[in-house]
Amino acid sequence: MRTPNVFTNPKTGATYSWAINHAEEEATGKDRTFEHTAPTAHGSDPGVGLIRQQGSEGPMVLKYSGTILSLAQHQEFVAWFNLCRTQSIWFRDFAGDEYEVIISSYAPKRERVMHNPRGGETARNFIIRYSISMEVLAIRSGMWAGTKP
Repeated sequence: MRTPNVFTNPKTGATYSWAINHAEEEATGKDRTFEHTAPTAHGSDPGVGLIRQQGSEGPMVLKYSGTILSLAQHQEFVAWFNLCRTQSIWFRDFAGDEYEVIISSYAPKRERVMHNPRGGETARNFIIRYSISMEVLAIRSGMWAGTKP
């Protein structure tokens, strides 16, 4: 049984279950930076190395790509992208992991085809290849639960 990715508007409860889930997912992880400064003298001990100072962690970003066959799914993605101008949304992936996100990038690219059987009248001669990026504001559940985004 197929488990769709889902967008949810936390203000209204409105949801959108993706017609087709993403095909590829970039690695999702956390990065932290370190700055290395010159050592300070510690008496006559020459064995002191560089001083390491830990910086802040970078944001967690979910990056997906895939194919859209119906113009309706593209229109939904545009609507959710536009909603993220004013608020965050919830995203639940096919595995049930849930995040509070802001869609930071949606990049669709039409690709001409001879016939798109699911395109109907509006997209019968093309499909849409896309990439979407979402910056995570909070981890609601899943394998990263308990981690600051």
